[in-house]
Amino acid sequence: MQIDKLIGQRVRTYRNEKGLKLSELAQALGISVEQMQAYEAGARRILPSQLWHIADLLGISVVRLFQNEPSKDYEVKEMQEMLDLFDTLPAPQKSRVLLQMRALSCPELKTLPPPANKRPQ
Repeated sequence: MQIDKLIGQRVRTYRNEKGLKLSELAQALGISVEQMQAYEAGARRILPSQLWHIADLLGISVVRLFQNEPSKDYEVKEMQEMLDLFDTLPAPQKSRVLLQMRALSCPELKTLPPPANKRPQ
């Protein structure tokens, strides 16, 4: 499938950026080099648990393996930073950030509702 190839290419790209050899990543995952090669080539589908482990070993959010690529390098870096920071937030803060982003991208929304712990009673 096309998505398997795309994810495999992204795994290879991030692995190379991190300076890891194919054999090092395979060993850390507990799989053979041949299986890792098949993942990167898109010849074998990577299980969700493996994707999560791969992203963790590469120091990235698993979302990066699925996101569309922006057209400019600085956009890529900013989006990756936002995803990484967002991933570290607790659930209530994630909801608040999403509300703020929606408000910023939709000019007709002038105000945000107050945070849940500061709503008038």
